[in-house]
Amino acid sequence: MTWAQEAYLKAPNPGSDSFGISVAVSGNTVAVGALYESSNQTTITNGATASADDNAPGAGAVYIFIRK
Repeated sequence: MTWAQEAYLKAPNPGSDSFGISVAVSGNTVAVGALYESSNQTTITNGATASADDNAPGAGAVYIFIRK
């Protein structure tokens, strides 16, 4: 068996702190935690439209990736 990279997972908000501190995989879904993310965003977005507003220090975040 040979392994091959299929995707590169990264936070849509480049200021994510501790992105990858926790990771959970279930089937085609990956959840990645960012313990010290400070974004004050309260909505779910798709793609690179995450808020760059860091007015909620230490709020934390989880990013969900789904392989299609």
